[in-house]
Amino acid sequence: MLLFKADFNKAFDTVNWEYLDHVQMQMGFGQRWRGWIQGCLRSSRASILVNGSPTNEFEFGRGIRQGDPLSPFLFIIAMEGLNIAMKEATGKGIFKGKKIPNSALCVSHLFYADDALFVGGME
Repeated sequence: MLLFKADFNKAFDTVNWEYLDHVQMQMGFGQRWRGWIQGCLRSSRASILVNGSPTNEFEFGRGIRQGDPLSPFLFIIAMEGLNIAMKEATGKGIFKGKKIPNSALCVSHLFYADDALFVGGME
């Protein structure tokens, strides 16, 4: 039996915007929606305080901002790629989930926020 927990605590900082757009397209989100999301991501700017004085603003190239109300939603969309990969692996028998006793349910993976739990084993 395998029980593996992965914590993607830095994942918010490294989400690739093109990947996020591709996953949204695969999920059937329209061009207008995807454009709005890309606009929100690409319009973000930041500066750093150095000795109490802010530097010039700079643009981000990837990642989603923690604390932004939209970020958890975007992270769930980004994690959908891993969900699809796990479903494909279990469907092909590469990874076996754990069957719940007295039920037809078989659990192979669970996601919550930036955590993933993989349950089962390989053959």
